[in-house]
Amino acid sequence: MLFLLASWFSAACAYELLPAHVAVVYNGKSELSRRMAREYARVRGVPEGNLVSLDCPMTSEISRKEYEDTIRVPLLETARKQRWWVPSGIASSPLMNRKIFVLVLMADLPMKIRHETPAPLPGKGVNQMQTDRAAVDSELALLAVGGYERKSWQVNPYFNKREDFVGSGLPSFLVCRLDGLTPDTCMRLVTEPANVEKKGLWGWAVVDRGGPYAQGDRWLDDVFERVREAGIPAYLDDWPQTLPEKFPLSRDTALYCGWYAGKANGPFSDPSFRFRPGAIAMHLHSFSAADFKVPGRGWSSALLEKGAAVTVGNVYEPFLGACHRFDIFVDRLLDGYTVAEASWMSMPVLSWQGVVFGDPLYRPYARMKDMDVEPTEEDRYFQG
Repeated sequence: MLFLLASWFSAACAYELLPAHVAVVYNGKSELSRRMAREYARVRGVPEGNLVSLDCPMTSEISRKEYEDTIRVPLLETARKQRWWVPSGIASSPLMNRKIFVLVLMADLPMKIRHETPAPLPGKGVNQMQTDRAAVDSELALLAVGGYERKSWQVNPYFNKREDFVGSGLPSFLVCRLDGLTPDTCMRLVTEPANVEKKGLWGWAVVDRGGPYAQGDRWLDDVFERVREAGIPAYLDDWPQTLPEKFPLSRDTALYCGWYAGKANGPFSDPSFRFRPGAIAMHLHSFSAADFKVPGRGWSSALLEKGAAVTVGNVYEPFLGACHRFDIFVDRLLDGYTVAEASWMSMPVLSWQGVVFGDPLYRPYARMKDMDVEPTEEDRYFQG
């Protein structure tokens, strides 16, 4: 009987996403990038051999050739040398044939691949549905896949699943990024999530619906219902405008989902506002990460500078149906999945414009789900 129980427990834990499954990729030209990689490996217990240095431009946007020569090809060479997967079949037997499932990118790595083909017709702009431009991160999700067409998106086979990625048998990678406007923010993203998840992410959920399309509002309605179902105190704003400038947003805000403004406004432009440590904060907008390194431009970096530990963004126009689905993301996090798994379950497409910012191993709600936490004075109302 004990043998059967041990066998069952081993099978149940066999597909858990572990530090050994993560490759930490950094830019060898950047001291900050190197420091983040070493510290992330220390905090999460990632094997030293899983750290990968690239020699690539310290610019946000690069050409397709620069992506191939300085990012994709060197990573493929590292994968071959370290046998990240067996060439005979990455998807056939994932536990035997594959070692690395997640790529976490450090600061000062390029984020955008600019448009090159097809060339626009004379007098016309880029056809945003037929373009080879993409987020570096989204392109790297297909690192192990060759031969696909790079002039539009590819379907994400992990979209809307509810299963551990390690056991899924899928050939894609889960790609997350740790980056911010300042070194302090970058280092906080490295260290904070591991500490927060030990006691759980307690606090308010704030949902700001009222965007331009009914489809997006339905996603946010589903977020609101899901967090209420989970017992999280929630505030729903139903006005067409985003939250007003003087809105008294609680500093105990741990989850924020909203839309639709071009740049951070309302309480998020208040210099004194901070999210709860470890917070998940996302604003749906086509260009939320297009100018990530420019202060005051877009939502992704602005939310991280306000103390969020996890957000998402788009580097070019994605179109609504090819954005991260906040309802799926939040649902999977509440089910106890990692940020890497939940975020890529919520992304319908690959080789496109989406980026995930945050520790891929972060599981903010895993212990809360089973109340595997110690009661604390600061969280007593939320735990109650």
